[in-house]
Amino acid sequence: MRLVNRCVAAALPRALSRGLACGLLFCLAVQSTASTDSSEAQAAEDLVFTVYYEGFTEELAEQLTPAGARHLVDVLRAGDEPRFHSNIVLALGMSGCDQAFETLAWYGRDDAEPVESGVYRARIAVPVAMGYLARSDDRANAWLVRRAREGVHAPAWSLAGRPSAGLADTMRSQVMNGLAVSGRDDAAALLEQLATDGADRAAGAALEWMQRVRAEAASSGTTR
Repeated sequence: MRLVNRCVAAALPRALSRGLACGLLFCLAVQSTASTDSSEAQAAEDLVFTVYYEGFTEELAEQLTPAGARHLVDVLRAGDEPRFHSNIVLALGMSGCDQAFETLAWYGRDDAEPVESGVYRARIAVPVAMGYLARSDDRANAWLVRRAREGVHAPAWSLAGRPSAGLADTMRSQVMNGLAVSGRDDAAALLEQLATDGADRAAGAALEWMQRVRAEAASSGTTR
């Protein structure tokens, strides 16, 4: 009995040592992951919390990591830094991250509250962001097609202190631009139909833009 107890006593420090080592490694792994996520979140903020006079581009969006994209979703839903919401909206659409569609659809909701200028610009950018996202997400394409077919009405929201006159035309043009940006064949067919049947100037302009972008991409050996 004493021999057994001595064996157990001798084994306990080794077991505890192994347990402590495993626990330490786990804590270090968690700390490392948290540190990585934190650095990627900071990099994402640095990327979008900047004024780009030529607009946010796909080349910039390529720098966004999945962890960075998740952080930007949180920033957008929290309403933080509204001045840069348009950059975040475009970054999410261009990146095609997992939560992009749900977040963009939520952000572009039609509520009746007046919004500040940063949110106003970002909501106008939602259809174009959906266009980029439609390259990889059919739900974004369906979102655009439904609005293009049913018509775009003046949203209930408007810029605080200003009338919403002309906003319906702006949003319709943005929906057409979103279809053009998607580069999809079905989007091109819809734009052509709308431009021909309905003499829709916004659709016609978007179709011309789409054809021009495709021609440039073909000449440079890239795809859109």
